Amino acid sequence: MTQSPFNIGLKVELKTFTPTEVTGFASRLGLPLDSETLERIMDHVGGHPYLVHLMLYHLARNPASREQLFHTETAARDVFRDHLHRYLIQFQRDEKLAGAMKDVVMGIGCKDLRMVERLEAAGLVRRDETEQVIPVCRLYAEFFKKELA
Repeated sequence: MTQSPFNIGLKVELKTFTPTEVTGFASRLGLPLDSETLERIMDHVGGHPYLVHLMLYHLARNPASREQLFHTETAARDVFRDHLHRYLIQFQRDEKLAGAMKDVVMGIGCKDLRMVERLEAAGLVRRDETEQVIPVCRLYAEFFKKELA
């Protein structure tokens, strides 16, 4: 009764890209990656498919912008702006969710399993090897730590 008739079909879940997959993706864009750049990409966006796509696309189109892409404050105003601000709008609408994300980026963690599930479903957080809830990538950690403080 409360589901849209348009939410039918097969659910496809993208897993985070591995370094090998990122390298393959980059080569399809005509962008050879050295090991240092690959490591920086994986550190900065954590293999998140959409963020990897944005980063590689901008690297391929404007190689001179390389350093700006790895600087969270600059990239958040440029390449990742729309993506990050969609989440900020959601956090403005839902203070409890914003508080949960703030706790995660501040290193406190989140005890509310419902909020953790929502943040995981949004692709913002994951559980590490010790089951601690952490941001999916450094970009999210740095951006939301500053914006939600």
